[in-house]
Amino acid sequence: MASRDFKGTNLKIAFFDYWTRGISNFVPLNEELSARGHSTILLHIGSFREPHPREERLNGILARDISYYQTRFIYRMLEREMPDVVISLNTTYILDRALVLAARELGIKTVFLMHGNKAWQEQTEARLEIARKSFNSLTRRLSRVGKYALNIIPNYFFSYLQSSAKSNLFKPMQVVFRYFQDPGYCFYFPPAPEEITHDRCLVYANSDVEYYGKVGYKRDVIYVTGNPKLDIVQRRLRDKDFPVERLPKEVAAWIEKGRKFAVLIEDSFPESGMGWTREDRNDYLNQVAAVLKENNFGLVVKIHPSSKAETIQIADPTVLQYTNQSLDDLLFHCEFCITHFSTAVNQAVLLGKTILQPRWGKSAQIMDYYIQRKVSRAWEDPNVLPSIAKIENDVEKYKREYISVLTPDATQNIVERIVKW
Repeated sequence: MASRDFKGTNLKIAFFDYWTRGISNFVPLNEELSARGHSTILLHIGSFREPHPREERLNGILARDISYYQTRFIYRMLEREMPDVVISLNTTYILDRALVLAARELGIKTVFLMHGNKAWQEQTEARLEIARKSFNSLTRRLSRVGKYALNIIPNYFFSYLQSSAKSNLFKPMQVVFRYFQDPGYCFYFPPAPEEITHDRCLVYANSDVEYYGKVGYKRDVIYVTGNPKLDIVQRRLRDKDFPVERLPKEVAAWIEKGRKFAVLIEDSFPESGMGWTREDRNDYLNQVAAVLKENNFGLVVKIHPSSKAETIQIADPTVLQYTNQSLDDLLFHCEFCITHFSTAVNQAVLLGKTILQPRWGKSAQIMDYYIQRKVSRAWEDPNVLPSIAKIENDVEKYKREYISVLTPDATQNIVERIVKW
């Protein structure tokens, strides 16, 4: 294993992701790192899924697909770039083993950056059941064999064979078998966690620490940094900076006419393997749109970045749909919001909004995490809009445990853990 000096002031930082759609998680970090004189690059494996540019610039970040390096091995890609630190948004999948093992052998520091809600210690069994239903069917497992055999497993084995800490070939074979046997469980509690844990684990809130300890991280490498996506909303709340002019013109026109509206935060269930079809999603959206219209509310649908927006079909032409517009602005000006368990719930909490979680049809199978935390209200009957009055609850206690960093400092906290070793 290589030994490298990390005391320099100008570091080379590599963001790593499976594709480029998660780049929004890196943009605020890139701005802060660049301002401090560090260089950055996004390394990704998007071409494993579909044809992808070998090199491009996205949101001010130089992005290179693995094909740029004329290899299909993450080890070789890292070997060519040799960053000082690599930051990844994932830590439980087989490809994460390829990344971590390669980085260790090359002397590259690794940082896992949480990017979604896994604060679930009170509902472990419920979430495992959902994961197993989504990933463990024989049909689903067999459908992924080609993808795994072509790119994922070879990457893991290649990095393992390069590692000076390797023991025997039976170990990676056993690990792969475990993932095939029970993927739903392994995606949340990976086997052989010593291969998959990064040098540092950065989590949003106090409530996240226990889960990542169960993943395999030692407590002294887990840092509560806050959620960088909440920096902007907390800064804007402090500065009272939510002018109507920043809204899409259609929404601004509603406000000018005195029309009240709700924001539905779409969860990308069909694309993320949650057991929903596109038809299920359309039925759900149309049910919500119909009851809101009956109650004289407009509806704005904020589409998840990983959703295929072109497959969303809502019968009511007055429903507005957005992918890239600011969720903070939409939430600030709405009457209430609707979602299942998006991490954006915390944005709504900070903005003091009532949150409704549908509990009918397939929605009833989704975890009621925020209902249990008493920050969202169960919507049981699709034909009857429940009360949108604010829930009486100790919101400040929730904020301390489940948001924790209540100042716009998460990005700064994360960067400190990236550059100081």
